[in-house]
This record gives sequence, structure tokens and C-alpha cells, in this order.
Amino acid sequence: MIRTMAWRFEGRLRVAVHHHAPPSRDEWVDYVREIDDYAGPDQRVLVRSHGGSPNGPQRKLLTDVEKRRVSRSAVLTDNAIVRVVGETIGAVISSVQTFAFDDVDAACKYLGLESAECVRVGELLKELEQELGLRSDDQASA
Repeated sequence: MIRTMAWRFEGRLRVAVHHHAPPSRDEWVDYVREIDDYAGPDQRVLVRSHGGSPNGPQRKLLTDVEKRRVSRSAVLTDNAIVRVVGETIGAVISSVQTFAFDDVDAACKYLGLESAECVRVGELLKELEQELGLRSDDQASA
């Protein structure tokens, strides 16, 4: 089975990367379950999408868990569809903002990250992309 997403939770950071394809059902359930088990009230979430995004039922599962938390989320993508999905989620969870695929610095600023955290975000993005067989310049811009 090809992995469609990868993620890491470290301290208050939650970093996830989506492949070109939408998340698989099993990976999404595992991801949301881990959020529910792990996430505290001061989480900072950064997601980079290479084109994939959750479908309607997956978004509902996420928002049901996330609206119980106070967290800021940033989505990095150049894909128009993923931007709309981010805005849809943001309508329920008001702390979601979308940014250009490579605009990690602006996302870190929005998330209120310290410089060491922003450096770690960059490292995690590279690690997660490697796990999925992706490169930072390997993006979908539909």
C-alpha cells in the first residue's frame, strides 16, 4: 500500500505532509486518533500538501476532534482545491490559515513559533517528504 500521508508530533508541534493523492481511510483514522490521544491545548499544526486533502467525512472527523482544542493551523499548498478545503476547515476551526507551498517562514510567524521550532518544522517537513518519496519541489498545483 502506498502511503498517502506522514506526520510527527513533538512537543506543541504537529507537522503533517500529504502526498498527491487524498489520505487513505486507515491513515486518516490513525492520524485523527493520534491527535485525540496526544494533542494538548497549545498545539501548533503545520500541514504541507503536495495535492492531497481529506474528503468530506475525513474533514468532519478532524473538525470533531479539533474544535475541542485551542490550536493554530497552517496549511502550505499551491493547489487550489486544497486551499478551498483549508478554508472549509477554517470555517469550523477559525484558527486555520493557508499559505503558499514554500512559505514556511510566514506559516511559522502565523503559528507564533520560536526560531528553534521553525527550524525543526523545516527538518520535519524534509523527513516526512522523504518517507513519502517526495521532494519539496515535487508539488501539485491544480
